[in-house]
Amino acid sequence: MVTYVARPIALDGCWQSWSEVDQPVTIRSAMEDGLVKVRRRFTGVYRVANVTVTLPGNLINAFWAWFRTDCQQGVMPTTMVDPQGVEGVWRFTQPPQLAYVGPGTTGATFSCVIEQQPGWALT
Repeated sequence: MVTYVARPIALDGCWQSWSEVDQPVTIRSAMEDGLVKVRRRFTGVYRVANVTVTLPGNLINAFWAWFRTDCQQGVMPTTMVDPQGVEGVWRFTQPPQLAYVGPGTTGATFSCVIEQQPGWALT
């Protein structure tokens, strides 16, 4: 079990784009005889995803408050929804990038890198 913070009600937790890759769980070591020994560090799946979402202007501050305050700028995991509609526990690995859409603050696209470690489950 992992301790996580709740996602704000105003944000549904879904991402509009999602690109994911499992992280390596093996260690490769060159032996004296020239062979490469491969060992697994753990059997769980460590997932990393590059995700984006475009939000209307009235939700930009809610997103920043979620990341900066609730998630403590990536320290605390939180709930997010994957492309299959499954809610899980994920954590921001770095600050989101923000790109405004249109003039003024009519909307913005947030680009983020998130991670899910083995054993993280909703409690």
